[in-house]
Amino acid sequence: MDNYNGQWTSNNAEQVQTQRQYNNTYASNRCPKCGSNLTAYDRFCPTCGYDMSFNKPESKNTTKIIVIVLAVVATLLLAVIAGLFITDNINKSKNEESDIVSETTDNTNDVSQLIDEQLNEVKRLYDNGDYKGAQKKLYSINEEDMNDNQRGNYRVFEANIDSRLNENNTSSNVYHAGNAYDYSAYDNSLSVAYVSGAETGNVYFWTASAGDAYTTIISNGTLIYTTGHTSNGRTLVKYNGNYGWITSRYVGYSNNYSRSTHYIGNASLGSVYVWKSAYGDAYYTTIKNGTSVTPTGNYQNGRTQIYWGSGYAWITSGYVM
Repeated sequence: MDNYNGQWTSNNAEQVQTQRQYNNTYASNRCPKCGSNLTAYDRFCPTCGYDMSFNKPESKNTTKIIVIVLAVVATLLLAVIAGLFITDNINKSKNEESDIVSETTDNTNDVSQLIDEQLNEVKRLYDNGDYKGAQKKLYSINEEDMNDNQRGNYRVFEANIDSRLNENNTSSNVYHAGNAYDYSAYDNSLSVAYVSGAETGNVYFWTASAGDAYTTIISNGTLIYTTGHTSNGRTLVKYNGNYGWITSRYVGYSNNYSRSTHYIGNASLGSVYVWKSAYGDAYYTTIKNGTSVTPTGNYQNGRTQIYWGSGYAWITSGYVM
């Protein structure tokens, strides 16, 4: 009996333990319809056949997946909205740039048309035999604003006019008096001019169109009288009662270089460049129409030298009023 009771007692204890494990495992797994105990593997209640999948809560992984999907969708929507906004701004910017380019092109075309009209006037004067008038008109055109074709025509006109003026002023107007020349025949056909364009501020007053002998130097802005007669790149002029020769590019027909205050004007775009030199494309800044400037009296390559801070700068001469 002891052995039996002991065995029974042992078996009974195992049954109790098994029952406890069963209760712990399946106490919360009951059919919501009939209350029968279920295992973790039962999809349908073995008693009433109830489908247990309707009562299973969403897993944490499923919840995470849903949250991730919603976040991705939201991010994509934001990206699409941002893309549309950026595209709209880009299109607006392109339209504005197009308007600016169109306006600049129109202004450029206006300047080009004006230069064509001026060159046509030079040709008209040349064809009518007014070579001095043609030369004055030619030198009044702003070469910097010309395109390549216009600049080529400018050079052709310059050469032809120079040739005609030399033909009309032959050596028959000049006779030797000892070792000197007598240019008095020009006294009745002189034109007012000014020295301009010398970067150093002065030019040589040569004794002959060829050679290195000179009598004095003349400052920019000085009043002279030109004969229109040119030779070897120099122009015969009368200065202080004496005839002599000045390098032709330093003979100007207007005196805008008196060192007094001037102002910027006639810039079709409203402002002009302040160039670092008479040649080249390097510049300091731009200044607007109406800005006061003070020329130094130096002129070169169609530009006027001005005082600029503690140094000098250059402005396209056609804009110095």
